[in-house]
Amino acid sequence: MHILYHCVIEIIHFIEELKELLMKKMFENTGGIKS
Repeated sequence: MHILYHCVIEIIHFIEELKELLMKKMFENTGGIKS
């Protein structure tokens, strides 16, 4: 049970990092297009 909980935390953390990376890429792309 504890192992499963740890895995879920790891996955959530990974998704959050991925989202942040995606947002940065999207922001850079839109910024580049605008300027």
